[in-house]
Amino acid sequence: MMKRYKVAEKPYSPYVERLTIWSERKKHIPKSARKFLKMKRRLLRLKKLNQKLKARYPKWEQISIFRDTYKERRDALLDTMKLLMPAGTKWTVPTGGFYSWVTLPEGIDSRAMLPRAVTSLVAYVPGTGFYVNGQGKGELRLSYCYPTPERIVEGVRRLAGVVEQELDLLATFGPDAMPQTEMPNFANTPAPNVR
Repeated sequence: MMKRYKVAEKPYSPYVERLTIWSERKKHIPKSARKFLKMKRRLLRLKKLNQKLKARYPKWEQISIFRDTYKERRDALLDTMKLLMPAGTKWTVPTGGFYSWVTLPEGIDSRAMLPRAVTSLVAYVPGTGFYVNGQGKGELRLSYCYPTPERIVEGVRRLAGVVEQELDLLATFGPDAMPQTEMPNFANTPAPNVR
């Protein structure tokens, strides 16, 4: 004969009610039912946590404001590059982050072009900084997180002018006349003697 115990006053669900009727003692509740009760308690705690977070951070709309701001800046960068960058230039369309990876036309070294870009008041990170073996000479990284859309448009206009000048030099003097930057080869460098 099964013992009946009092029913909980406010059961969370019919299942919890049945388990409470069946037994109040923990040792009589099967392991699977204990797991179920634990899961229900965790869900209730999670709801409390969400409420605490909402009370602590009332400005969740700030995230959507940031998202819209960076989307506007990203679109300004991509639209301007589509209009102004010379043929043969390719770039990524970022779905997250604050950078677009640009591949320059064949024969242009982004590291050698950087001083001329800085002279034109535009800066970027050469692609060689992201490789350990000297790759990335024809690539660069552009950031759009800080400048306003108007400044992004102006920066891309200046960068497109520098790339076109590089292409003119390449067409006039050939690839041998273009300055090339060599990455140091550390493969044969002996390790330091640390004792």
